[in-house]
Amino acid sequence: MTDLLLKFTVVILLCISSFSEADVQWHTLDNHTVLVQQAEKLKYYDSNQVIITGTQCLAIFDASGDFSQVENMAKKIKQHFKQPVCYLIASHHHDDHLLGMAVLQKLFPSAKLITHQALYASFTVYQQAFEKQLATYQQSITLNEQRLSTLELEPEQQHEWTEKLLQAKRRLKRWQTLSLNLPDIAVDTDTELDLGNLRIQIMPRSSHTLGDLMVYLPHSQTLLASDIGDPLPYLGDANIQQTILTLNTLLDLEIKTLIPGHGRQVTKEQLKITQSFILAIDNHASVAVKNNLDEQTMLESFKFSPLKELVRTPLDEKAYKIFVAAGLKQAYSQHKNQEMQKLNDSSIP
Repeated sequence: MTDLLLKFTVVILLCISSFSEADVQWHTLDNHTVLVQQAEKLKYYDSNQVIITGTQCLAIFDASGDFSQVENMAKKIKQHFKQPVCYLIASHHHDDHLLGMAVLQKLFPSAKLITHQALYASFTVYQQAFEKQLATYQQSITLNEQRLSTLELEPEQQHEWTEKLLQAKRRLKRWQTLSLNLPDIAVDTDTELDLGNLRIQIMPRSSHTLGDLMVYLPHSQTLLASDIGDPLPYLGDANIQQTILTLNTLLDLEIKTLIPGHGRQVTKEQLKITQSFILAIDNHASVAVKNNLDEQTMLESFKFSPLKELVRTPLDEKAYKIFVAAGLKQAYSQHKNQEMQKLNDSSIP
């Protein structure tokens, strides 16, 4: 019965807050910047958010994939800040950065959503992803109602899980009134925003995905790099070679504080190790293509020497295996396409 309860708990917590609000840490970086950092145990599952405050209004960078958490963050913002929220900035299309924007659009209706132009161009795909997420929550509730009816629980446990289901239903009903609305502003060149005595710079790139946004805060030389700045990056949707070039530009930028999309603040030295990791993946995949190696051989033969700099915990180890495989496959595909393009070009008279 313990195993059944564990499975029941895992699924139902999709619709109610998975961890207590205390697991999310709020760090005041300076008078204008607040980092909302995920618990260490969730750093590969959900994203950081940043609140940027000017004298006239606020900007929110990214939104958690946990809608309950987004609601809690919005509640705190309304309690602690007098300025209105004028901008919602989505760093890229991944669920744990974008889908929660639907909650913020509802709670801050005058705020303008900003995305990369490439994300805007295919936004219907992500609106469908939002609807699919709601459908998944509904399926989870239905499944757990069925499971609850088959479990032999003490009356107290029965009451506890019944209440959790009711809470999940109430939240889902609220979320089903939401929609992920089209961005108000789409950018593909460096753009400056004025929040009131505070100017911030939006930096669009095509690196981690086709449409990434970073934000640079000149007043404190802080870079909100999102997943481009992750020490152990997921490269499954990345333009690998462009990511390496982007990291070159970041290393040349005057940065005192660098906020990644996941986990704690990172230093330029850590960013250099990340860049060497991505270079190693790209080089290994390039050699595999040139030597006509199959994917499995390529995966099994990859080694990265400064591994201890990236893998410090069992959670890091699990992520490393998944991310290396995703990165190598992506790099392999891109090098394969480049080789095909060369062959096609050489065949043209």
